[in-house]
Amino acid sequence: MSAKEGSEDLNNILSDNTSGSVDLAVKVFSFLHRYPDENYSKIIQNSFVGMALVRNAAKLALSEPNLSPEDFRLHILAQERTAISNAIRSINAQVITTMSNSHNVKEFLSSSEANRIYVLESRPMLEGRIMAKSLSESGKDVYLITDAEMCLAVSKSDAVLVGSDSVLSDLALVHKVGTFPLAICARDLKKPFYSLTMSMKFEQGYEYKTYPEFVQHPCSELGYDGKCLNSYFEKTPADYVSAYFSDNGMIRGRR
Repeated sequence: MSAKEGSEDLNNILSDNTSGSVDLAVKVFSFLHRYPDENYSKIIQNSFVGMALVRNAAKLALSEPNLSPEDFRLHILAQERTAISNAIRSINAQVITTMSNSHNVKEFLSSSEANRIYVLESRPMLEGRIMAKSLSESGKDVYLITDAEMCLAVSKSDAVLVGSDSVLSDLALVHKVGTFPLAICARDLKKPFYSLTMSMKFEQGYEYKTYPEFVQHPCSELGYDGKCLNSYFEKTPADYVSAYFSDNGMIRGRR
């Protein structure tokens, strides 16, 4: 395959802001399986700060050249299923607040005994609306709320459950912007704050203070043509996390 084809495929990956982390990680792994280039891998890792699954896929594709993209996909899905099962066995909550549109959180909530769910709309991309619609269609009693109402929702909940995009060596959580204030609400209101994750989302080479800066996105996404801050991710210290649920079981946070 030509270098031009490789560059075009890479640009398609870098511009993908709609695929979930699992689908995007599989795309990255498949791309580097076809084009095993260290420079491509570094570009992808630097472009997806905050998304450990994608960054780890870029590393694994070069370190494990005999692993097929399909086997990689099945490996990721197996981790996800096990993590969900571990969470279902441990989380006993009838009312849960969540955010964004995490696939594993959606699967957990659809299968759990939770009968009421508050979903933050999750600005700026509003993917929480997708989560709310999907959960409503599965038969759950769902309330979509503005991000500014998060503490009100937490006060009415038994627990808060979010996904994860990265878990760092000091157990800090990297996730959708809005996660940190949601965790603050949970701690102040004495409600457990859980994160559903998997082994491939751990980044042991970083901790809270050393993680790279997040990419800033266009102000046009906020309907504004001046200066802005528009990051999709933020860090939440481990002091605010009650526990993580992964394919390796429950990992206690430091709260």
